[in-house]
Amino acid sequence: MTAQPYKPNFKGDEEPKLKLPEYMILIKEGHYEVNLCKLEGTGKFPCPVCGSVISPDDETEDTYSIVDTKTKNFDLEEITLECNKCKSIHKNTRIKIKGFIE
Repeated sequence: MTAQPYKPNFKGDEEPKLKLPEYMILIKEGHYEVNLCKLEGTGKFPCPVCGSVISPDDETEDTYSIVDTKTKNFDLEEITLECNKCKSIHKNTRIKIKGFIE
């Protein structure tokens, strides 16, 4: 399954009212988790709030910023991102990416 763009249907500070893809879950308000083991393709996925495509190939930080990383035995375990496109609307939206280590 590759990232499919969609139109978010929220206004202001409310959570989006859309069905999240199977590789993404809502942990708590404004905090999402993406499981790379369930994501097919090149690792691209849409921001759950604004739909901007978040790609591992983007090194510019125009679309997202890395706010935290966790390692285990020197291997990358998870990364937490913030979408730069919608953070002015949802200031505390965080996307945790897991599945680097199986």
